[in-house]
Amino acid sequence: MLGRHAILDKKEQAVAGERQREREALRQSIEEEDDAALKALKQDALNAREQRDEAEKRIKESDEKIKTFEQSEKKNLDQQDQGAIQGATQTGVETLR
Repeated sequence: MLGRHAILDKKEQAVAGERQREREALRQSIEEEDDAALKALKQDALNAREQRDEAEKRIKESDEKIKTFEQSEKKNLDQQDQGAIQGATQTGVETLR
């Protein structure tokens, strides 16, 4: 059974593949277009799609950095909590002696 991450990866790969085919079809259409104005409009559309894909890539990278940072912060807090618990336990044991 696939995990959630694996399912998202397959879904993302399918979307990326579809977008790549879409861009290739648009490139081919641009090459075959005789009308200069329509060719320019199609090129603008292609450029916008490529910019969208790059923006989505940067968003994903930023989200991963946030996730990594948050996990690191949580780990640090957990370690601090553990240290405080150990300190309190040691203090309590010494008080009982």
